[in-house]
Amino acid sequence: MTKVLLFQLLLFLLIPTFTATGQLKIKQDPVLVKIMDSNNNFDKHTDFGGLSAIEYSGIENIYYTVADKPPFRIYTLKIDIEKETIHYQITDTLVFNDLKFEAEGIRVIDSLSYFFVSDEQNTSTSVFKFSEGHMLKIDAIPSLKNVMRVNSGYEGLTLSTDKKSLYFALERPFKKDKRKKYNQKDKSFTSIFEYDIENDKIVNEYAYPLVNPSGDNGVSEILTLNDSMLLIMERAWTNNQSIVTINKVNLQTAGNILAFKKRIPDSTQFLTPETLIDFGTIEKNFTRYPSYNFEGMTLAHTGRHILFITDNNFSPNQTTYLVILEIEL
Repeated sequence: MTKVLLFQLLLFLLIPTFTATGQLKIKQDPVLVKIMDSNNNFDKHTDFGGLSAIEYSGIENIYYTVADKPPFRIYTLKIDIEKETIHYQITDTLVFNDLKFEAEGIRVIDSLSYFFVSDEQNTSTSVFKFSEGHMLKIDAIPSLKNVMRVNSGYEGLTLSTDKKSLYFALERPFKKDKRKKYNQKDKSFTSIFEYDIENDKIVNEYAYPLVNPSGDNGVSEILTLNDSMLLIMERAWTNNQSIVTINKVNLQTAGNILAFKKRIPDSTQFLTPETLIDFGTIEKNFTRYPSYNFEGMTLAHTGRHILFITDNNFSPNQTTYLVILEIEL
């Protein structure tokens, strides 16, 4: 059944600390857009909420977002970005009643006829491919059962510009990893993998050192900018504040650690994150709601915006937002 809602949204300026260099320029302060208020009576299995990703469909102004509680649900949205107001419309809900996913990411190759989705359970995680009407688990991507940290599986997904590779990120470092370099003993790194879609195999693993390795910080989403650059979203809850940074990495400057089973040679280059945006001041600007749980990001249909979405966790104390950032690539 098609579900249609229509809202005109008020805009609130969000003033974070940010710097920008290289090929991505920030043109103006981000804008915070409230999608829906908190609710004391959420049904996490049926209601719109718990949004953990956002993806541009590639068609006009159509976007997809997913709920992170079963059954697996994909919402189709139309989003119009104007100077002073934003309009959005939920035009459809696709429900997979037999799939008990806790979905964390979605990326599409051909609208909703061919897409990838990541599922994160407490002690295991998987990536699935939907094609020709069937949802198939990708066996070449390990489920990391009892190897990953609790509820810290594959959070971020992104496709290469030619859509031949799928990149996916582990939210936090493995529980135990013997592969640290001699000069990296005290630094935490998590992994970003490259999966060759046509040949059905993982071909690269990049070591990503967390910008803020303390607390519960981890990678929440990744996004392709061009053939070599990715944006990495890190998110943590520290000292009663939501700390979110958007960091840029260049894949061409990093080595492949996939083959290493023990110590990584010092000559192997890790990814070098450069912080472009620091949303660390968000709580100072908006005190009504206790946290802003950033989960997803995508390049917008305008060609000059990045859209971020937050997850309300189906909580009466949290609110769902879109954050719009104007950029120049």
